[in-house]
Amino acid sequence: MRTIANPVAGTEVRVKPVEDPGITVNGVPATLDAVSKADVRVDIVGETRSFVVEHALGALGLCGITAADVTVIRSEWDFARPEHRFCYSA
Repeated sequence: MRTIANPVAGTEVRVKPVEDPGITVNGVPATLDAVSKADVRVDIVGETRSFVVEHALGALGLCGITAADVTVIRSEWDFARPEHRFCYSA
């Protein structure tokens, strides 16, 4: 298991270290069983739904991180983006 040493916050995503293996995005485990859509974007579903997770998961994967708590902190919709329109409508 490999996690980050300190929390990291960007303009849209916050990543915190965890003590247990696995990555969660907005509380949803990022596992193959949770994937609901995977073509031009990756969505995962648990008790809630997290959309467009490939951006955060890709960066963690490139760094070899296998355990982290990812939270999206974006607060405004950008309806010019098709993903935002779909997420908002769902």
